[in-house]
Amino acid sequence: MHKKELIAISQKVLRLSTHYKGISKYLKREMAIDALLYAFLVGKYGDFVKVKRQYQIKPVGSKWPLRIDFRIGGPNPVFIELAVRPPDGNPELYGPSNINELRKLLKFDSKVVKGKFLVLLDLKNDPIRKHNLKLTYDNVGVGKGKFMGKRATVIYVHSDTYYSFSYRGVKGKS
Repeated sequence: MHKKELIAISQKVLRLSTHYKGISKYLKREMAIDALLYAFLVGKYGDFVKVKRQYQIKPVGSKWPLRIDFRIGGPNPVFIELAVRPPDGNPELYGPSNINELRKLLKFDSKVVKGKFLVLLDLKNDPIRKHNLKLTYDNVGVGKGKFMGKRATVIYVHSDTYYSFSYRGVKGKS
């Protein structure tokens, strides 16, 4: 899976979620969006590789397994973590709110996982400018551990815009 494919799928999920106007706020929360994204991923890749939701994997040296939102299998596996800002939300997509997701993605190097994506879907009316969002990630450290040099791609999708940037693990801050 490539970044462009994931952006296109995320845009479709976002458009579909807006078709539920007037229905419960639940349908505009992460768990409902999670189900839509899972359906799109299985529809696109399910005939070729296994798509797993809430995938559990134990990093080397860890006592407990981590739960990754989505794993797309095959010879070049991909991990996807999802964050959603509902129409009435605010901080859900900013760096400090996604430390745990970043930590999970960065625990694995590129030998184990070929693609590591944090997908940020924004349902709020006003999009977040790339510069403003990226600044919140530049100042977020993932704590102790072997995170240096490991990268994840952060993908932001709003109905009016989309963009991505690379996040590199910063040691020490948390």
